[in-house]
Amino acid sequence: MKRFSLLSVQVILFTLAFQSCSNSKFLAADFDSKTANHKRIAILPVETVLSGNQPKKLNAAQIKSIEEAESKAFQTSLYNCLLKKSGSGKKDIKIEIQPIEKTNSLLAGAGIDIRRAWTLESEELCKKLGVDAIVKTKVEKTRYLSDLASYGISVGQDILLALTDYAVWPFMPSGMAKTNDIKSECSVLNGSDGSLLWRVAVQTETDWSQPSNQIIDDLNRKFARNFPYKK
Repeated sequence: MKRFSLLSVQVILFTLAFQSCSNSKFLAADFDSKTANHKRIAILPVETVLSGNQPKKLNAAQIKSIEEAESKAFQTSLYNCLLKKSGSGKKDIKIEIQPIEKTNSLLAGAGIDIRRAWTLESEELCKKLGVDAIVKTKVEKTRYLSDLASYGISVGQDILLALTDYAVWPFMPSGMAKTNDIKSECSVLNGSDGSLLWRVAVQTETDWSQPSNQIIDDLNRKFARNFPYKK
């Protein structure tokens, strides 16, 4: 029987890692010149899209409620991940990231709800938010995330009950009906001309038996590691 060489093992491990998480990255060639005078950016509420089956027990109002709760949870997590300090104890980001509470308050004050914020042009949004660029994110997944309490967000007891039989069955064998793809992309759009400055797209597999905050934070850490405006 032939033995695997160390190189063969490394190739196999790399292939498995690639299959479980694939990324594509873009950085504008003129990023440095276009952002030279940038002082502040804002993170928009995250657009969330369900690609799997809708839970039968949820009505339209409940679906809207949980989608908007997820949007704020992803937004909060991304903000926290971007502000997280490096091992040296210094912040990695060299510009100001507007607090999400202010961003959401300004949007509401301008009559822009969460869903409309997903569709407006970046130039208009930047003017209303008083920032130089916006961070726009879209997440497509096969399940709703109900446990968002760690972000200070509640979806209501009625929704939690409706999602009970929608969750992963704990008695199923490991690896069965637990792993589904999440497709997501995070972009930075320029406020002066609406141009795309940076984007990372991620497709990854997720074990839905994990806590919701772990699923959300794991995804946003991938964006944060590649985020521009680094010192």
